[in-house]
Order: sequence, then C-alpha cells, then structure tokens
Amino acid sequence: MRTRVIAIVAMVGLAAGCGGTGSSASNQPPPGTSPQSVSGRTFVSSAVVGHRLVAGTHLQITFTRDQRISVNAGCNTLGAGYRVDAARLVVEQLASTEMGCDADRMAQDQWIGELLQAKPEMATTTDAVTLTSGPTTLTLRDRKVVDPDRPLVGTTWIVDSEIDRSTVSSAPTGSNATVRLVDNTHIEVYDGCAHTSGSVEMRPRSFTVGGLVGAAPAGCATRRAVSFGRVLPGTVRFEIDADRLTLTNADGLGFAFHANTD
Repeated sequence: MRTRVIAIVAMVGLAAGCGGTGSSASNQPPPGTSPQSVSGRTFVSSAVVGHRLVAGTHLQITFTRDQRISVNAGCNTLGAGYRVDAARLVVEQLASTEMGCDADRMAQDQWIGELLQAKPEMATTTDAVTLTSGPTTLTLRDRKVVDPDRPLVGTTWIVDSEIDRSTVSSAPTGSNATVRLVDNTHIEVYDGCAHTSGSVEMRPRSFTVGGLVGAAPAGCATRRAVSFGRVLPGTVRFEIDADRLTLTNADGLGFAFHANTD
C-alpha cells in the first residue's frame, strides 16, 4: 500500500499553538498525562463535541511503544511520531495511506489530521483520553475496555485471508474455514472441505499443533478449501486484537481470522 506525506493546514477554529484554548495556565501536565500513560494502547472515540462524525464511522488512535501515533477515521491511516509536552499532544508531520474513499470520509481524514497537528490539550484517565482544541473535544476510551480481546481458547475463528510474508490475499470465497481450540490441548480445524483435529501444546504467545487427523466427505476434492497445510501442523505465533486473530509461523506464512459471533 502506498504512503504519502501530507501537510496539514490548521482548520479554522482549532488552536495552532500553546494559547487561546481557554485552558489552565499551568505548564505542568495533569496526573497520568504522559507518553507512558498511553504507550502501547489503542483508543476508540466515544464522544465528539464540535464536530459530527460521518455516519457509521468512529476514530481509532494507537500510541505505539516506539513513540508513534497511528490514526484511522474510517478511510486512510495516518501516522507520525509524537510526544506529550506540557499536557499537549505534539504530533510530527503526518503521513497517510492513499486509499480512495467518498468525499465525506476523505474530509474526515483531513479534519482529524488538522486537530492532531494543532497541538491539542491532552488529558488521560485510567481508561480514556481527551483531546481538546478550540471548540472541539474528542473523547476516546481504551479499546480493550470498549471491545475486549476475544479469548483464543473456546472461540471459533473464521478465516478471512491468507498471509505470505508481506502479501495478504483473500481466503477462497465461501470456504467458511475455521479453527477452534477446544481447550489448551485440543484443536479442531475445518478447511472448507474436511474436518480434522489434533493435539495442541500451548505457550504464552504461540502454540504447536500435532498431527491433524480426520476424514473428508465424498466430493471434497472438488471444493475450494483453505490451505492450512502450509502452517498446520506446526508452531504458530498468535496475536489477538479485539475480534481479530492472526496466526503466523517462523517463515511468515499464516492466516487472519475474525471471531464467529453466532
């Protein structure tokens, strides 16, 4: 995916510097307002004052552990380095992906970029961040509170895509392939054709699947199936983000899933 550097021009009504917001004159950040208080966390919008979000969209802001910010407002992803200075969020020049979206969502990308580069006041609580600039106040809550990670064990995970190192491609249409860890020692796999099961050895961030056994129904070879055999049996690293699961092996091969809500 291509990335471009974008220059954000301050939007009318947003403060462009350190004054004019009607905030406290203190130069000391309030308790908890620091890079450390948000580092490694993702927040999603819960309330916006002074702006109406495009219907069906929300804001998501991630503060990475290496002092970068990643923002999505329903279209492109914006990214830059950041710091917290005297209770203000200071964001470097933003770069953006170049996805084509409708005019309203493109305008929303511009709006959030302008707000972030206006050095908004930043306040944090245990599970929320508030950004204020001029008449605009954006409140976001910790994503893990709003939308907790689904448990690895006991959830039926449906395949969305196949991963080949840096390449991601859609899973075969209509396969409805799934994996489910019944418990910490047993896995069930459906590749869209055959049902198989095997043993599991769990570790903190990975697990190893032993030999998979099972029978395919008649005519199964003619159906489109997901090629789980690229990585299973074997050892895979897992990452869970809300209702999303990623499994990858040491060669960078793997699969992405979403949790079944039925």
